[in-house]
Amino acid sequence: MYEALDFEALLAVVRDEPDLDRVAIAWWLALERVGIRGENPKYTLMLPGALDGPQRQLAEALASRDVVDVVSMGIPGTKRLLMRWLGRTAPTVLERPITVVRDGATVTLPVWKAWETAPDELTEFGQGVPSDVAAQLTGAELIEAAGEAMLEEGYSLPYPFEARVQEALDAHAAEAAPWALRFLADLVQLSGGRPLDTVPGYSVATHAAATVIGTLALLPVVRAGIPLDPAWDLFVPHAGDPASVRTLLNALPEERREAVVWHRLSTTWGPRGDQCINGFEANLGAVELAPSERTFGFVVRQYRNCRRHFAKSKEKILARFDAIVAKHPSLASVYAPQKPAAKKPAAKKPAAKKPAAKKPAAKKKSAAKKKSARD
Repeated sequence: MYEALDFEALLAVVRDEPDLDRVAIAWWLALERVGIRGENPKYTLMLPGALDGPQRQLAEALASRDVVDVVSMGIPGTKRLLMRWLGRTAPTVLERPITVVRDGATVTLPVWKAWETAPDELTEFGQGVPSDVAAQLTGAELIEAAGEAMLEEGYSLPYPFEARVQEALDAHAAEAAPWALRFLADLVQLSGGRPLDTVPGYSVATHAAATVIGTLALLPVVRAGIPLDPAWDLFVPHAGDPASVRTLLNALPEERREAVVWHRLSTTWGPRGDQCINGFEANLGAVELAPSERTFGFVVRQYRNCRRHFAKSKEKILARFDAIVAKHPSLASVYAPQKPAAKKPAAKKPAAKKPAAKKPAAKKKSAAKKKSARD
């Protein structure tokens, strides 16, 4: 559709076309024109200082849009990250320059690039923040780096929530509260009150990713003694590290806590989830913190529908059910064994009528008798 357009015309489409699907097509073609897409495509982001004239023109054209949702290839594909990458908005710790050794040479790179290019031996099993990067960050900055890396997939950073980040959360969560408040404000603006996986440019669709983002953003706020705003309830996790989940759910008033758990229960039990004991355990743990007829009834139904899959854990599950009922007697009716409805006795069919007995046919008189009778 846009193959015949010259570069300036392609830029105009990227900048001004209201149809996001058409923008994506023009973007893909423009990437090839500026040398980013080719035999050796640059799926990871380039350093902003390495952009040549046409590449920067393309980045600036995309940045002028209100809504950005394209493939991050060399240039970020989301508005929030693109503006920061171009230096138009305040940087996070990921954009701070640090000095590291890469391929035998000492180089100065932004944190995100130093992290992306780190050899596996510097990470925790190929994940987490590399040791030479983590050594140059405070505990609060480690939390910030992990949260930003989880949200902004354009940086193509590995899963960050490993031992170093967990240790930072345990010891320094409150120190990360200033970043967390800014981050939560961005999440609220991005989400518009709906799950992030529905927001153009963000595919944090897995509940594991949403759990990590919520934990990293909210735990610093709670540890700093700041009340949780109702607008943040959408990001409160019900699964993940049990201690963090307990801390976050207990920071909510009872009604909001129950509503958060119910929302998670009713939206996170995915395909074949009814056969996943790990998911069920997370659900049951959340219900223990926010029991109600609908939340407890949910996990009871899950168990009853999947007894065969949960057979090995049966006794432990039932003991936890009993403990919930003992603490909250009003839920006993939810847990009561379900008896099959009694069948009504079938109505008796009226007895079939016997056919009436046939009268014996009258014998015919003989011809002689008929004749004498006439005489």
